[in-house]
Amino acid sequence: MSKRLVIVAYGLDTPSLVEKARAVSGDFEVVYLPVQLPPDALRTYASGTAEAREALNQRYPAEFMQRLPEAEVIYSLHLPVDLLKRAPKLKWVANMGSGTEQYGPLGVLGSGVTLTSSKGVAARSIAEFVMAQLLALNKRLPERGREQAAHRWTRMQARDLHGQTLGIVGLGEIGAEAARFAKAFGMRVLATRRRPMPELPPNVDATYPTGELRAMLAECDAVVLALAFTPETRNLIGRAELAAMKKGSFLINVARGEVLDEVALLEALKNGPMAGAALDVFAKEPLPKDSPFWDLPNLVISAHNSVTMAHYSDAAFEAFVENFKRYARGEALQRVVDPVHRY
Repeated sequence: MSKRLVIVAYGLDTPSLVEKARAVSGDFEVVYLPVQLPPDALRTYASGTAEAREALNQRYPAEFMQRLPEAEVIYSLHLPVDLLKRAPKLKWVANMGSGTEQYGPLGVLGSGVTLTSSKGVAARSIAEFVMAQLLALNKRLPERGREQAAHRWTRMQARDLHGQTLGIVGLGEIGAEAARFAKAFGMRVLATRRRPMPELPPNVDATYPTGELRAMLAECDAVVLALAFTPETRNLIGRAELAAMKKGSFLINVARGEVLDEVALLEALKNGPMAGAALDVFAKEPLPKDSPFWDLPNLVISAHNSVTMAHYSDAAFEAFVENFKRYARGEALQRVVDPVHRY
């Protein structure tokens, strides 16, 4: 009887970790065939043309494509556009990332193939990044850096985080970690949740349903976007939401660029009410060199780089191995993506 095939199609910092997956069960053959695609591949799959997605198919290694018909499990970030036709035995796709928008065009969601994610693996790291940006904006570190570069000795008024109100849009693993850190700084924490909870989550002072988002925004000195990007959350923060924000407030986005109306945001950063923002993500990445965002003095830009933990790919794979053990035993998997809500 032939072994059931598992393809590990994402490169690891420590390739020897594949041996941990091979040791799970003798019923499986685990092959390591890392796929290298261009940096914009995820967005091409999520929102590119059919022609652009098809062009990516030509970038997959021949051996990977040849073995797809046998695959029962694939651990990857990107997969071919005609995946379900090429992999008729496929039962489980394990996404090494947390966002799953690239799988919509592939027909995986709702197909009967189980999709899991690596959400939560980098939650602490991203929450640390959020707090670093909150401190930088409130302590005016970008402005101080510009003064230093100009050799100007300038004293500035700044703000403490203690006593401020932080709003978290999307109280998942990242949001929960950000709330924990914010409490350590003495902040009041508000959050939105799509699903109501019978009691307040840890480190959160109040929760708001999505329909009351603007009411929450009006209370906040700073707002963190840490929600999943789905068709329902596209442009969730638009002109009306930005107008509802407190005068002098800050916005930090570590979700996806598409959850923000960037035209409205540009206006808000130029004309108020916000004092500034820190954006890790944009609707188009890399951010074009002629984008007006580059020249805003009250904006901190990072290149979709909020995960600062060392060896993320190894940590995500370790989480996959634990889930693979459950799969081999016939147990329910963890971090299964809801095909309706897409996270």
